[in-house]
Amino acid sequence: MVEYRNFLRLSAAKEMLKNTNAPVTQIAFSLGYNDRQLFQPYFQEKTGVTPLAYRKNVPEEHNFIVFGGSLVMVEQPEKR
Repeated sequence: MVEYRNFLRLSAAKEMLKNTNAPVTQIAFSLGYNDRQLFQPYFQEKTGVTPLAYRKNVPEEHNFIVFGGSLVMVEQPEKR
């Protein structure tokens, strides 16, 4: 259950980094992290980059949608 919650939080963080200019601290707080220092290492451990680096190099191959109350990753079709 904790893993799933963390997956949802990480997915939401990626979407917020991709689609908003909100500061990383604001994103962390909005997702339930009480401190950016807790959020940033977790994000980096799971993605391999810091939140700011992710924002600068957002991968375009995935989008997320809300389905049944959950954030779900949707792969984009290959470009021809």
